[in-house]
Amino acid sequence: MELGRQGRTAGVVASTARICPQSRVRTVEPNIEEEKLPRYRVIARRGLRLREGPGTEYDIVDVLRSGQVVTVAGMNGDWFQVDIEGDGLADGYCHSGFLARLT
Repeated sequence: MELGRQGRTAGVVASTARICPQSRVRTVEPNIEEEKLPRYRVIARRGLRLREGPGTEYDIVDVLRSGQVVTVAGMNGDWFQVDIEGDGLADGYCHSGFLARLT
């Protein structure tokens, strides 16, 4: 595995990115001690698909309900890597267009 640069991930959180040569998915490991991770609310009326990777070609692993709050651990293009259980572990990816940041 290759280690990426440390720094801000699209203004979200300081992190270290690793790219696995066998996969197109970039794993983002947040540095939780440095900054509190942002929380977002699902704004899709009929729910939002949680996917294994950052794109519609990845399998759906769950469907988040409208109004559900998630923690964003990283970004990959327009896709957020999210924690839905609040345990600090990434559960999958959601498209950022269907999430609104909580203030």
